[in-house]
Amino acid sequence: MKISHVELIPHRLKRKIRWQTASYSADSLQLFYVKLHTENELTGIGAASILPTRAASFEPGLAAIRSATQSFVRRHADQIDTLMSELDRVVPDFAYHKVAIEIALFDLAAKAQNISVAELLGGKKREQIPVLKMLGMGTVEWMAERARQFAE
Repeated sequence: MKISHVELIPHRLKRKIRWQTASYSADSLQLFYVKLHTENELTGIGAASILPTRAASFEPGLAAIRSATQSFVRRHADQIDTLMSELDRVVPDFAYHKVAIEIALFDLAAKAQNISVAELLGGKKREQIPVLKMLGMGTVEWMAERARQFAE
């Protein structure tokens, strides 16, 4: 199964509430989607959030990843370790962008075998996954109310 083309999709998602921490604030999330298309019409999809403190703009990461992933075309998608090692060598930075590409490769591998990604990675291990909720900065009253909502 060979990759026919790579689609990189940057997206800004407006936040309902401005996010504020000691190191940065943001009105939106920077999301990065990847679609890896194959010659037999399967599509692997990956996504990651790009931290604004690491990349104020999508462009530097997009340019580096776009150039490097062109070498993925006509390559076998099931060679995940080889493709990612080459990507790491050519693009030493932009780890969050590379995570989205790796997720897309695993998604594609699972789809090719008609199994879930969980099964591909060794099978389901638990019924629930704990979720981290982060509390941004605000007034004492606002933070207390948000913490109460999260606890519920």
